[in-house]
Amino acid sequence: MEIIVPESAPIIGKRLSQAKIPPGMIIGAIVRSGEVFIPPDGGSVMAEGDRVIVFCLQSELTALQRLFFPQKGGEYGVNFGLAARFLGNLLLVEAALLTIPLGISFHFGEQRAVLAFLLAMGLLGVVGFALSNIRAASRRIKRGRH
Repeated sequence: MEIIVPESAPIIGKRLSQAKIPPGMIIGAIVRSGEVFIPPDGGSVMAEGDRVIVFCLQSELTALQRLFFPQKGGEYGVNFGLAARFLGNLLLVEAALLTIPLGISFHFGEQRAVLAFLLAMGLLGVVGFALSNIRAASRRIKRGRH
């Protein structure tokens, strides 16, 4: 998911190596003033307004919220609709990229491979299209164990 680091994010000013990022979370990229850091190293420091691409297991959403979003009355806010749209767009790109091995398989006459790639492209396309059209909706998660 993409996160724009808010001014009150607890991670601001911390090096990634000191930010206590759990093993189920990866900071994939930081975009700052048009400059892209892929992948950011442990010495990278977060700043307000950074656009951060984060890959995170569902079990680590609470940790993600603690790192990026300030506490608000015992709850943290996360926009799951935005995350679903991002994932949907990613799946659509993946479906489009499958045209490369599809073309190679077709060229060499591998009918079974062609069918497999067409099926994969269809499934990725349908799921990606469905997810990319979800409306952005903020969902509140209470702190603590679920």
